[in-house]
Amino acid sequence: MSHSELNHSLLNVDRIASTRSMLKARFPDLVERFFTESQMLMDQLLEALSASLPMTAEEAEGVIRLAHSLKSTCRSFGLDEAGRVAEQVEKNLTLGHLDTVFADSQTLYSIYTDSCKALKKLLRESGVAI
Repeated sequence: MSHSELNHSLLNVDRIASTRSMLKARFPDLVERFFTESQMLMDQLLEALSASLPMTAEEAEGVIRLAHSLKSTCRSFGLDEAGRVAEQVEKNLTLGHLDTVFADSQTLYSIYTDSCKALKKLLRESGVAI
């Protein structure tokens, strides 16, 4: 798979363009906030999963909310594959399939990291200062 194909499998370029068009001059500030907040959510999710297995129902609910927020945030900025895996983590937590959640979260981290790199590259190439 070429670098361009990999970027397109990680990113929804149409959604990114639509979001950029809709936000206009606010886009650079909001995309910068996206990078900060999504990384915070990713870090909190990984920390909660590594510290809390097994977890109580209350702890699981908090981790489910983190996965849900990360899913929504990623999809809002075109990181569809990261959003898909975050949704998988969310569903497995909801269903109590904790045996797969840790592996899913490691996959999510890898895809999220690659997606952010691809998004930053795409934005630089299209003249967005970040």
